[in-house]
Amino acid sequence: MSKKNLESKENKLRGKPIVLEFGSAFTRIGFSSEDAPRIVKPTIVGYNDVVSKNDNLTSILTETNKQAFVGIAAIEKRKELEIVYPIKNRKINDMQALKVMIQYAIERDLSITPDLHAAIVILPYPISEEEKEEITKMLLDDLNFPGVYVSSSENMPLYSIGRTTGIVVDSGYEKTDIIPILDGKIITKAVKSLNIGGYHVTNKLRESLREQDFTYTDEEDKFFGAARNIKENLCYVALNADKEIELASKVSGMRKIHKLPNGEKYIVELQRFLATEILFQPEMIDLKEKPLHEQIIDSIQSCDTKNQSSLWSNIVIAGGNSILPGYHARLNHELKSLAPENEDVRIYSTPSNTSFSSWIGASILSSRMEFSKHWITKK
Repeated sequence: MSKKNLESKENKLRGKPIVLEFGSAFTRIGFSSEDAPRIVKPTIVGYNDVVSKNDNLTSILTETNKQAFVGIAAIEKRKELEIVYPIKNRKINDMQALKVMIQYAIERDLSITPDLHAAIVILPYPISEEEKEEITKMLLDDLNFPGVYVSSSENMPLYSIGRTTGIVVDSGYEKTDIIPILDGKIITKAVKSLNIGGYHVTNKLRESLREQDFTYTDEEDKFFGAARNIKENLCYVALNADKEIELASKVSGMRKIHKLPNGEKYIVELQRFLATEILFQPEMIDLKEKPLHEQIIDSIQSCDTKNQSSLWSNIVIAGGNSILPGYHARLNHELKSLAPENEDVRIYSTPSNTSFSSWIGASILSSRMEFSKHWITKK
């Protein structure tokens, strides 16, 4: 980008905060007040000791003089790089790699000068105060942002639909968190987790395709691999799995032939909904945990009785699994069948019905005038 074009871009965006949301699988990058991130990329960093001038446009130089590749570039070169995942098991796994991703977002993805923008950074729940302090110091002192706000993601899906009270059901890559929130504060005693996420759905699908000589590895499927491609194009959540199996034996529409970008073809039938059924029947993968809907009920019932109605009527679904066709309807069906008769069960998804709910919530939050008092600065 020429100096003139860069200056023109900076003038248009001057003072606009940037929003960075880091998940175990994907990072979302963009500007405050916008309704979707500008960039979505895998949360992965790859290091190389040998610096190549030919890769200057797809890498950055670290403080230790290593060449760092981020996102797709790291995946493409993974066999020749030292691979690090900044976020693992929904926790910060490597602070230095996280810094590299933020630096790359500034220099390559957004091409901005950080001292002209505040930064809001969203990380998976939970995040410790010590980690918040370390990231805040890094952003202010090392990367020269004038204002910083670091938070975990639990409130953001609520903010995305204009609420501060509700129960967030965040089904991400590695697990599903159920987090009740009252007036913006987490009811910690009632937080529940189901150790099933998008990875497990993809893995269940991959295992069912083995008989068709499906040889893709876990690493290949984590971001843009074959099983993930099939899941995102053909999988759904059945309202009743037993009835769906019975229906599949009578009609031919269930059977699909899916062609991958590389030309390979796979037949997918019952796997289309049996892979996702593990959210509601964890025993299918030998997991001795309560299913998703029962975990939600346990969470609500662990809260004070006077607050339970507000939670029943403000269930917000978020994360990649939440956009699977049929997910909303199945969850609604299961909860209504078990909820007290006098409770009004209402389930909400983000306005754009995407997996960007935490990013959108942070974008909305940071754009409000009253939020300015929350920025942490050097002064």
